[in-house]
Amino acid sequence: MIFETDEKIINQFMPLIISNIKLYANYPHLYEDLIEDGKEEILRALKEFDEEDGAKLPWFLKVRLRTFFRNKQKYEKRRMHGDVDIEPCGYDPYVEKEQKILVEQLLKTLDNDEREIIELFYFSEKTAKQISEIKSISQTRVFYLKTRAIDKMRNGII
Repeated sequence: MIFETDEKIINQFMPLIISNIKLYANYPHLYEDLIEDGKEEILRALKEFDEEDGAKLPWFLKVRLRTFFRNKQKYEKRRMHGDVDIEPCGYDPYVEKEQKILVEQLLKTLDNDEREIIELFYFSEKTAKQISEIKSISQTRVFYLKTRAIDKMRNGII
């Protein structure tokens, strides 16, 4: 359910949505869908936003939208080059076991804070806000540590 204040905020940040689409996800055939995705991302961000963290709403939304559309662009590029499975593959217990072993090995390469944030985020399905409260750090720090950990894990695969 969208409230009037949410609608005002969405309209206020519409230029930011459009500029991010042009910078990071410029797919003319998906323009309307991308605008709707941007609006949805703003609504999700509004639910997670907490002024007590010290962040200002415009900055928070700018970072969220930029990250959202960059990720969208990466996904689209991989999909266009055939690097992303469009159809789910059949279940293979051997592959699943191998992947689990690989993830466990990669998690061991991380420092304690990074490993704990990855485990909370992906295995316990905690939000950045919840993790920031558990760890007594800012949400920005949570995202930084998560990104750094994922980069380390990706480099470990290569």
